Amino acid sequence: MIDVTTRKPLRVSNLETSTSRIDLAFSQLAEVRRLLDEHGIRYSVGKFIISLNDGPEKTVIRLAPGTNAAEVQAILDNVPFPPGFDANAADEAQAAKQVAEPRDALAEKECTVRKPLRVSTEGGAGPFIRLPASRVEEIQRILKIHGVRHWVKENYISLNGGPFAAVIELGYGGNASAVQAILDRVNGEQGVS
Repeated sequence: MIDVTTRKPLRVSNLETSTSRIDLAFSQLAEVRRLLDEHGIRYSVGKFIISLNDGPEKTVIRLAPGTNAAEVQAILDNVPFPPGFDANAADEAQAAKQVAEPRDALAEKECTVRKPLRVSTEGGAGPFIRLPASRVEEIQRILKIHGVRHWVKENYISLNGGPFAAVIELGYGGNASAVQAILDRVNGEQGVS
């Protein structure tokens, strides 16, 4: 079976000590589940769908402990390649097309629902702002105007098919309450409460 995002054969990995896993494109989840079910393979599906750097949505299937990874790999390898498939011809346009339509619909949904931005102080890495990826440039511009030191984490994430989210880090010395006051003014100007 071919991974539609990499155009290479889908592989079972033994990276985890307790179980093997299959990392795959979300668009292939139903097909792989059907295949595993037909062969009586026990598994669980990861709770999240993740997309890094605006790439294709990926998920994971974890094989039940004790499952023979080689047997599962043989099942995947027995799925014939699509007609005319050339593993050396990278067709990223096709992979992009498979995920573009759902992503466009999510972006449209994101634009209609604007939640107020909040500074979080969870964890020990300093305050941060989690926000829709579509608002990163706007908020960066506002933070720069106010002289707030910050950086944007390089990976954008989409969970469970939701809109892409980004994180702006304010660092250990970041003043969470001062930045929240700035965000409250932005939220008020945009009619978000």
